Amino acid sequence: MDRKTVIAFVLIGFLLIMTQSNWYKEKVLGIKPVKEQDKGQVVSDTSTTSSTDERVVVKEMEDKKEPAPKIDVAYEKEEESISSIYESLDSAGSRDVVVRTDLFTATISGVGATISSWILNDYFYDKENGVNVQMINEDAYGNLGISFLSNEDTLKTHKLPFIPDKSSINLENGRQNESVVFELKLADNKKVRKIYTFYKDEYAFDLKVELINMYDIISEHKYTLEWLSGLKYTEKNIKEDIRNSIAYVFTEGGDKESLKLPEKPNVSKQLDPIEGEIAWVGVRTKYFASIVLPGTGDNDLTARVTGVTRPYDGKNVQKIYSTKLGMRISDTDRYKKDFKVYIGPMDYDIIKQYHSGFDKIMGYGPAIIRPFAKLTLRAFKFLHSFIPNYGVVLIIFAILVKLIVFPLTRKSYTSMREMQKIQPMITELKEKYSKDPQRLNKETMKLYKEHGVNPLSGCLPMLLQMPLLWSVFLVFRNTIQLRQASFMLWINDLSSPDTITNLPFSLPMLGSELHVIPLIMGVTMLFQQKMTMTDPKQKAMLYFMPLFLTVLFYNFPSGLNIYYTLFNIFTIVQQRITPDRKVEEFSQPQKSIGKTGKSQKLKRK
Repeated sequence: MDRKTVIAFVLIGFLLIMTQSNWYKEKVLGIKPVKEQDKGQVVSDTSTTSSTDERVVVKEMEDKKEPAPKIDVAYEKEEESISSIYESLDSAGSRDVVVRTDLFTATISGVGATISSWILNDYFYDKENGVNVQMINEDAYGNLGISFLSNEDTLKTHKLPFIPDKSSINLENGRQNESVVFELKLADNKKVRKIYTFYKDEYAFDLKVELINMYDIISEHKYTLEWLSGLKYTEKNIKEDIRNSIAYVFTEGGDKESLKLPEKPNVSKQLDPIEGEIAWVGVRTKYFASIVLPGTGDNDLTARVTGVTRPYDGKNVQKIYSTKLGMRISDTDRYKKDFKVYIGPMDYDIIKQYHSGFDKIMGYGPAIIRPFAKLTLRAFKFLHSFIPNYGVVLIIFAILVKLIVFPLTRKSYTSMREMQKIQPMITELKEKYSKDPQRLNKETMKLYKEHGVNPLSGCLPMLLQMPLLWSVFLVFRNTIQLRQASFMLWINDLSSPDTITNLPFSLPMLGSELHVIPLIMGVTMLFQQKMTMTDPKQKAMLYFMPLFLTVLFYNFPSGLNIYYTLFNIFTIVQQRITPDRKVEEFSQPQKSIGKTGKSQKLKRK
């Protein structure tokens, strides 16, 4: 490796270390330590022209114990006030409804008939202490709220009292489904109804919106179904949740738009409105998602996605996305619209039944990689169907992948060895024909032919196996099956780093946690490099690359590091057992035409 390449790698390493420093975060990114009492403060961004509700991240929720929520004065007008539609508001019967199924326990708030809590029964934030995953932020509001313009003012029903027809739903005792009707009664017999239908063994539920006698007061005859409060972080390794927090819009034509916020506080972004036949809109974290699917056949929809960031814990930011589906109201006194809503784990086998495009939210890479990722996931789950320990599954899977790519890697290793043996001859040709490039190419190709060496045969096999190896990387980093799955000894969560202890100090890029598997992986890479590098000029690369990749993989999930460690070990074994062509085959005198036209022998080692 030449000097410039070494310098380049050193600079890259320096930049990676610097970007993790507190100085960089404070001086460049503007992330400053936040006091505990400052968490949850209102953060707004005036750099965009979005509405006030889109820019305000946190809202102090109205006290649900009050008989009626306070009506925002912004809804009143001096001329032709629309406050008259509130005259018959009655919050006496407004109350929360608790829904219990085999899979989750949810709370629908009487204020707005919106989702205020969604606890998953089979997934834990803290498994040891029995703390389940809560997907809704504590200060959440407006999740599945309805808003519309009335005489140029915005009426947001998520602030108003809805009256349910029951106080709870319990599907844990045998019933397959049950519905609850929330009704908002306005003046002049105008009503907004939201009918939730839950199922015993599904994370998805049906939502029917009914607007009764509302057509004449809704400006432009359009309303919006909103999800305003994003999703709560569910992982102790919060950086993974932050990195994977994204909002999506997917059209029936197959187009996908995504919004990913930077890890910098007080930033506001939005996608341009997307119109047409919207298939679904959704928000995801690393392992969980909330997705809204409008009923089919409506090609006059508008999707809007916005996002803001706020300081979270002094070290990280919280990304909060809002999604809005705009729909046109038909000329009728009783308008109805059906939706399907999914709030749950990003398990491919579960969500694929709702829409064919759901796999694009799974993080399985571009279209060319997704088939390999799906095949990898199926094979992984098949092995687990009769092997209960996911750590053992990883070992067997690594062996199977190595067997699959064995012919390709064997050809690559053989070719690289052959190229190394004729490298002195190539060097001599370069020196001899340094001023005659055409003659150099001709003599080099002649040398390849005489020794039966194909310069591409070393790279092509490696290139062919890249889609499979890439898909393995993506699946192991995103599959929820590895979440909190234990292996052995101190490795109790294959989706998180294998922390064995905490150091009394913090290292740049690595932190204060001691992870063992990445260090073992680095040692295996060092052995592998020693076996393949014979050029003394590459000595710097011999030590730099294992060190660089060890730092890069240090905070990766332990399951992924176990897989790559095993893959390296199997590669070392394969290199040992791959037969080598005898050196004598490359030491036979070969003739080359020199500048004088006479036959000359090339010097060989």
